[in-house]
Amino acid sequence: MKIAIVTDQYLPQLGGVADSIVSLVRGLQEHGHTVSIFAPNLRNAVPEPHVTRLPTFSTHSGVFNFVAPFGLTHKLRDFKPDVIHYHSIGIAAFAGMRAAKRLNIALVGTDHGSPADYLHYFHLDNKLIRSIVLKLHSWFFNHCDVVTAPARFRLDELRTYGTTKPHMEMISNSVAPDSFYQIEGKAVLKD
Repeated sequence: MKIAIVTDQYLPQLGGVADSIVSLVRGLQEHGHTVSIFAPNLRNAVPEPHVTRLPTFSTHSGVFNFVAPFGLTHKLRDFKPDVIHYHSIGIAAFAGMRAAKRLNIALVGTDHGSPADYLHYFHLDNKLIRSIVLKLHSWFFNHCDVVTAPARFRLDELRTYGTTKPHMEMISNSVAPDSFYQIEGKAVLKD
């Protein structure tokens, strides 16, 4: 299967979304799938053969990144994926959603978290704004054929605020067992 992953958050940006994409892609490739990632072009990004970097405007030393997904539909048409999978919501994900509709390609969305979770950082965390953001968040995922989330409460929140897609599934983030190893002197760590 050919899978296009469209994301507004990817390496070298640190965080759970980027980590889960890396782990997902590794697993998909190990099972013989062809994966292409369409991600922001961030400073210090390492070139990867399966990653297409999208023009990106960064502010505040890279804290805020705004993807300009020019040509994404054309790039996806050239790749010919069986499915487009976006992670969280954002400009690139919205462009991926529109491309899936235009190209008649199945769309999967993974909800890693709601923008409502960050309203307090902008002093906008009041009942009205939170409700509007959560309804928009649910609207975004209503365009998917399948919606996944790493936690049940994410799916419940989407349903509460209006996501009506019949196929919603909790799929926990994977953990690479090879990232754990035995260490000497464990007793020292317990002190």
